[in-house]
Amino acid sequence: MNAVRSELRKTFTTKMWWALLIPIALVSMGINAFGGLFESFVGSAADVPFALPSLLPISLSLTFTQLVVFAAVIGLVAAAGEFRHRTITTTYLVNTNRGAVLTAKLLMGGILGALYGLTLAVTGSMVGLVAQEAKPEFGELLAPVLVGTAVFALWGVIGAGVGMAIGNQVGALLVVLIYLLVVEGIATLALRNAGSETVSTIPSYLPGNAGDVAVVSEPARSLVALVPDEAGADPDELVGLLGGVTNPASTVGSLLVLAAWAAVVVGLAAFFSARRDIT
Repeated sequence: MNAVRSELRKTFTTKMWWALLIPIALVSMGINAFGGLFESFVGSAADVPFALPSLLPISLSLTFTQLVVFAAVIGLVAAAGEFRHRTITTTYLVNTNRGAVLTAKLLMGGILGALYGLTLAVTGSMVGLVAQEAKPEFGELLAPVLVGTAVFALWGVIGAGVGMAIGNQVGALLVVLIYLLVVEGIATLALRNAGSETVSTIPSYLPGNAGDVAVVSEPARSLVALVPDEAGADPDELVGLLGGVTNPASTVGSLLVLAAWAAVVVGLAAFFSARRDIT
């Protein structure tokens, strides 16, 4: 508990945590306000044979997928900042149990990730409810909020784990950003076009895609369920389109995949941080 309290003080007495929170709130409001404008435009310009449902659950879930990198970054910065400022030596000297220090930093990453997810959900929902004419039921918003917050928390843990495993804030930040913004996208495109049905399912089990599928799955399936049967809409196709994969797993399955990746990163962090010379 002393280690956890120490991490709380180290994090919330700096500006970084709320400096990264501001763009999350602003982008979330922008995306969900645009969803309201899109809904109004389609409703007035298109002649559809059924009432348009609220797009807020799907726009909110897409907001989670677009901003998840912030959860990884804040978890990483909170955990690995001490390597940059060279205070990790003092931390280990004060608390000689490195496992307790690592656990506290991982918990801090998860807490920050969840906080960012809830902030995104609150700001996005407030603007979306005002901007969109069709109002969703509470249960329709609950699924993307809970799942999105869980995904953000897991990515906060992953970010913290990567930072502690590498032991260099800048290096770890580059690894996370390059992977999420470049490597996984290229790998997904290559695997989906490999010409093998088995290989094309692999992207569903990559961490970024798994989190995206988990968040968009329930809102996308609920949206397709409102389309008349004669339209022939396939919920898996919409989930795959939004998640960037083929043959997407279920919400729970995707969350378990992301949790497994988090466990692997935590294991690597435990291995390297326990053996690192910090003198």
